[in-house]
Amino acid sequence: MMKREMLVALCVGVLLALAVQAAILDYELKEPQSLDFAFTGTVGPGGALFGQSIDKNLRLIGASGTAFQFGGAELEAPPNPNPQMGESVLSAGGVEKYNNPFTFSADSNFTNAELTGCAWGFVGGPASSSGRVFIYTSCDLEIQELENPATEALENVTVTVSTGGMNYMQTLLAPGAANQEFGRSMASSSFKVLSTETAGGCLITELLVGAPAASGGRVFQYIYNGQVPADDLGSFEISTFNIAAGSNRLFGFSMDYAGGTLMVGAPGSNTVAVYSRTTDPIACTIAYSPVRTLSGPSGARFGQSVSIGQGFQLVGAPQNGRGTVSIYQGASLRQTLDVDSTGESRAANIGSAIDSQAGYIAVGAAGVSPGFTFIYKVDPETSLFTVTQALENPDIIPQFGGAIAFDSCRTLYVGSTAGTNIVNRYGADIGAYYDDFCTCAQQTVEPYYVPIPESENNGTTLCFGQMRTTNFVCDLTGMDSICNYRDQVGYIWLNGSPTEPDTVDDCVLVEPNSRIVRRRAGGLCLYVYTEPFSL
Repeated sequence: MMKREMLVALCVGVLLALAVQAAILDYELKEPQSLDFAFTGTVGPGGALFGQSIDKNLRLIGASGTAFQFGGAELEAPPNPNPQMGESVLSAGGVEKYNNPFTFSADSNFTNAELTGCAWGFVGGPASSSGRVFIYTSCDLEIQELENPATEALENVTVTVSTGGMNYMQTLLAPGAANQEFGRSMASSSFKVLSTETAGGCLITELLVGAPAASGGRVFQYIYNGQVPADDLGSFEISTFNIAAGSNRLFGFSMDYAGGTLMVGAPGSNTVAVYSRTTDPIACTIAYSPVRTLSGPSGARFGQSVSIGQGFQLVGAPQNGRGTVSIYQGASLRQTLDVDSTGESRAANIGSAIDSQAGYIAVGAAGVSPGFTFIYKVDPETSLFTVTQALENPDIIPQFGGAIAFDSCRTLYVGSTAGTNIVNRYGADIGAYYDDFCTCAQQTVEPYYVPIPESENNGTTLCFGQMRTTNFVCDLTGMDSICNYRDQVGYIWLNGSPTEPDTVDDCVLVEPNSRIVRRRAGGLCLYVYTEPFSL
């Protein structure tokens, strides 16, 4: 009798598994591809020195005396540009402002429904005597006929809209000493508090501008207050807060901000200052407090490049011998990447540029023609970062690796400071990433699923991989529930197969090295994700 019950249960389980499998027969199976970063093409061409700087948020690329959008359009020329314009670029997305055309008070309460988000672009021109930062925005003003809720009458009102382009907005002039290279580096963060009983809330975006000098330097703070009327785009205004160099020379030469931490490099004194961000929800201010100072050897230009990774901080010192990159966890030096770590004896100026994404580190070594860019990842046996490849440079770009930026789709962009007019693009299938995952465009792709390594598959439980119908991968803005889209990178269906189009499935976030247990067909389905696999 027991054997018969077991046989029936097994048959039922097999039938259930076959039914689930049948649900995905219309989906094309894609095996996970190589984890290497492969050359996938170029961005450009642009003007002279195109690619000398790359916006970490991948909206702008700097060139000589100008900058370009990633889509290829050159920014309009600002009033009184300087030749150094384009030596640094940065952007901030989702910069929010008040946008109710019928009611406004400087200290009024506001809600998310009354806000509009735009992208702002910042182009540095760090001349020693006339440094400037040129500011652009995707915001524009438009007259629309809307119903006034107070009178229920239609009125022609001016509102703020977000466009696809970047329009010139304002120029920041160097407020410090004439010998400061105002605009050499930039960083940005935001701070929002919706209305409370004691205040109207905060709607703040900050721009930090580095102004290094041979004898010191300073970081200046500019504030964009989004609580302006709907017919006013607003502007960035200098605040009373700034960060002084102390005895650190070339303070502000490099800068990076992420997750409440700010790093400021001073390669003239071979130091990097680390700060912690604090916010005041009543005064609506952002300030920074010193946490520690990292130091490198004399003459190394330690701090020429800095980057904040996932659980670690990177400091480039391109003149420390043939160059090094120091990897810190808090105040502890975890590892130093040098020429021996690259496996390439010709590499020089290692640490010319650095960036990281999803546990990968990209290191530029632009000192010897044509230059190199190396990819590192943690070796699970040693727990140390180990070089996995040197990127292909098919067009023999000189000083290759002078500028580096990852995007959230695990695509890497590498530029040069030597006069080339293209930027190389590299794609990596980290786990189960594919080109059509990361087009960053809202376009339909053919449905498919990806098998998940080490997933359980038996008579009562059928575990298979991610399924997708529509690609919205890179547009995360304004989504109330990620599950409504069912196809974002980092999420997977819980019910095993997608339901009908335009319906909502349960889904959960998938983290590398995590386990997801779900109940299906009366059994447990255990997903085990191991590095380097992640969704």
